[in-house]
Amino acid sequence: MPTILVDQFKNVVRAWAVEETKRIARMQILRGGWEVWVQCELAAFLLAQESTLEVQRESYVYGGKKRADLLLNGNHPTASQRIIVEIKVMRASEYERAQFVEDILDDVAKLRDGLKAVHKGAQLIVLGLYFDANAPIPPGFTAEEVTHDVGLCWREMAVID
Repeated sequence: MPTILVDQFKNVVRAWAVEETKRIARMQILRGGWEVWVQCELAAFLLAQESTLEVQRESYVYGGKKRADLLLNGNHPTASQRIIVEIKVMRASEYERAQFVEDILDDVAKLRDGLKAVHKGAQLIVLGLYFDANAPIPPGFTAEEVTHDVGLCWREMAVID
């Protein structure tokens, strides 16, 4: 089974954002959020690029009931080849926009502190999607404007012990 690398994943996300800019603009105004839609769309887009990739949504990589948004290469015998992705999306309301950074930082903490031992050493990514050039970007994240209407922010992490 082929594996995907972090840089390949990032390129796929960028390509998806460019291709789906108009749909993203429509989705981001929905009440209740659009993160689950992003999960499904990214998983489908990845599989459209390479149908034999192992792409899991809502995978139990943490202790308890918490789940990761995406797990790539999840059955790879070497944890360092797995990629665990947490996704956060900016919402349209002022309150939700103010919550964006806090929610992203919560995902950073979840990845840092909550992984099951079997996933220690996996490659970890927190991905934020936003639609406002003035969006607040958390410290330690790299931001990039993909289109005039869609931006991404990334943070790669590793938990070794």
